[in-house]
Amino acid sequence: MHISFEDPVLRRLAAEPAFAPEGWDDPETRHFRLVAQCAQAAQVAGDLHATRVLRIRAYPGQAGTWFVQLSPARRLLLAFGTDTTSPAVMFSVLSMEMGKTR
Repeated sequence: MHISFEDPVLRRLAAEPAFAPEGWDDPETRHFRLVAQCAQAAQVAGDLHATRVLRIRAYPGQAGTWFVQLSPARRLLLAFGTDTTSPAVMFSVLSMEMGKTR
């Protein structure tokens, strides 16, 4: 599955094993890398949704947007679509969101 990162910090976090963003703790970094690794292995969005360990949930109030809770204070937003350059399904990390969980 094609992965597109809207945030260069997330792109670097997925690509560089030694990189740790400022303000991220080790469990958040490991969970993010697990999500990125599962996305790379998935063939279609349904494969990623079926990966129960990720606990992907619909984002309230935004149709077509999903999230993974990395920690009590950090959510990773996801959007699924198709890539115009290939028939592959695209996984896009939209942004990080800080704040209390709902």
